[in-house]
Amino acid sequence: MFSVIMPTMWMSDKTSCMIVELSKSKLIDEIIIIDNNPEKSIKLDNLSGKFKIIKNKENIYVNPSWNLGVKMSKNNNLIITNDDLCIKNIDKVLDKIQSSEFDLIGLDLVNLNKDSQVMIKSKTGEMEKGFGCFFYVKKSKFVPIDNEIKIWYGGLIFNNIINNKGVMSFGDIDFELSKTVKSTNNLSEILKNDKNVYQRKYKNRY
Repeated sequence: MFSVIMPTMWMSDKTSCMIVELSKSKLIDEIIIIDNNPEKSIKLDNLSGKFKIIKNKENIYVNPSWNLGVKMSKNNNLIITNDDLCIKNIDKVLDKIQSSEFDLIGLDLVNLNKDSQVMIKSKTGEMEKGFGCFFYVKKSKFVPIDNEIKIWYGGLIFNNIINNKGVMSFGDIDFELSKTVKSTNNLSEILKNDKNVYQRKYKNRY
C-alpha cells in the first residue's frame, strides 16, 4: 500500500480534484495533507477516513512539509505530490510503480504520453522538468532535506543521491504548476536562500 504526502496552500483548483482521486484509490490507505494555510482549507467530511490533516499555524513551505509527512507516514511506499495537479486513474500509475524495482521515480512533464499508458524507464543524468512535482520514493531511502531549503531543490537532491531511479510519463494528468509557489510572499528572497543553502550543503556532496 501507498502513503501520499501533499503540502497545500489551497490556491489551486486542481487540489480538490486530486484529493478526490486519491481518496478513491484502492492502493492508497493513508493521505497526509500538510495544511500550510488553514484559513483557506476545504472540508473533507464526505471523503474517506484515509486522511490525516496537519494544520500549521504558518506556512512551513514545501521541503519541510515533505520531511514532516514522511516522518508521520506508515508505509514504505510513498508518493509525494504537488497540490496543483490532478491525476485521473491514479491506481494505474501506482500499479506500474509497484511492479517496478526503482527506489525513486519522478515525473517527466515534458514528454507526457498522449494516451493512457504509463511508461517508466531507467533514469540517469540531469533531472527532468517536473521530476519533483509528483514522485515515488521508498521511505527507507528518503533522506530528510535541510529545513533551510524551503521550496526548491528537493527533487534535485533526491535525483542526485538515489542511484536506482526511474522517470515516469502518462497522459491522464492536468496541471497548472507554480500557482501555489507564485502566491508566496518574498519569493525571490526564498529562491536566493534556497540556492545558497543548496550550493553550500549539497552541490558538492554527491
